[in-house]
Amino acid sequence: MNKTINIATWNLHYCIELNKILNNIRINKNFANIDFLMLQEVSLHDGIEDASLIANHLGEDYTYFQATAQTLKKDIPQANALIWNKKKIEIDCFDIVELPPLHKGSRLHIPYKKIFDKEHKLVIFLRNVLQKRISLLLEGKIYKKTFRIYVVHFDIVGFATKKRQMSFILEDSNQRKNVDIEIIAGDLNTFKYFNMPQWKSIKESTEKAGFVDLTTNIKWTFSDSRFPKTHFARHKLDTIFIRDIANPTKLDYQSWSLDISGSDHIPVFAKITLS
Repeated sequence: MNKTINIATWNLHYCIELNKILNNIRINKNFANIDFLMLQEVSLHDGIEDASLIANHLGEDYTYFQATAQTLKKDIPQANALIWNKKKIEIDCFDIVELPPLHKGSRLHIPYKKIFDKEHKLVIFLRNVLQKRISLLLEGKIYKKTFRIYVVHFDIVGFATKKRQMSFILEDSNQRKNVDIEIIAGDLNTFKYFNMPQWKSIKESTEKAGFVDLTTNIKWTFSDSRFPKTHFARHKLDTIFIRDIANPTKLDYQSWSLDISGSDHIPVFAKITLS
């Protein structure tokens, strides 16, 4: 009998509109049977991690892992999170992968840590320019198949940086043990004005590594309020990639987005059928 995996990714813009987010998750059937919910830009409210509140709204079968990448102005944590159905899914490994250019071992890593310990005006400015990015990494089993998931949030600026960050994820995956299913999902910040940039390099690198983009038919996932009702308002920033060892070229899946309130991004969903 075929089994299905239901996944979604959503950038929640620090959960500024937390009540709207929780209400939409509670009432919308797209979240009802979710297996993996990958989140970016979650934070803390009243000392409670946002992913904890969202997991509670999904039900008692759900649990979560949240990790902070950086703390921005006004002491707002910027975090990635993964929520999963603990009755269906067994987690074997947690990890946090620091992404270039501020990853551990890079030339900028130690200077970055030293600078960001200070409270000078220049430092405050640099915190908003040199933003640290991470990917959550979880490994485990679902339907007796082994899996690895990366929950990514790429940099805002820099075409080359985004390409380097994706290459870094792919290299990290190649250095780890083989699994049946691999997923890379999240906010790649792949904005586009008119037809530029094309982001072909990221697509080509993932395809060469055997990953399939499940979201090619989704037109936009982010709405920029600075440019209402213009060509510049909507961008495709959020993506789900999968590599299935058993079906590398013939994946059976459906994908869609959901235009709901609560964030400047909208959630992206995929339903994958395993043979």
